[in-house]
Amino acid sequence: MRKLLLSCFLLAFSVMLASADDAKVAKIRFESEAHNFGQIAHKGGEVEYDFVFYNDGNAPLVIRKITKNCVCTDVEFSKKPVMPGEKGVVKVKYAPAKLPAGTFHKAIKVFTNDTRGVTILTIHGESVE
Repeated sequence: MRKLLLSCFLLAFSVMLASADDAKVAKIRFESEAHNFGQIAHKGGEVEYDFVFYNDGNAPLVIRKITKNCVCTDVEFSKKPVMPGEKGVVKVKYAPAKLPAGTFHKAIKVFTNDTRGVTILTIHGESVE
């Protein structure tokens, strides 16, 4: 009887694992999650960087929202789903003149339907007079 129950349990577990492999999920992968602008002119205008990402999953990837921690940063991204195997871009702009000159480190949170839910992108550098 125990062997039969154990066999049934193992069979059910195997079916569950196989079903999990077939689940439709989006999976975001950024080429890089950080960018160093190096030294930039404080009064030189905005600088920008494109964070390129891919959907390595088997379901459409949706960026639900993006938050930033400073008025000195602006973000652009497509509202359309990124299909499996396709790529997208999160464009981050930094305006150094909106803050005093010096070292900066800013975070941008990207909320998606990926299983992680959120990816944190960072930009840093130094604005000089």
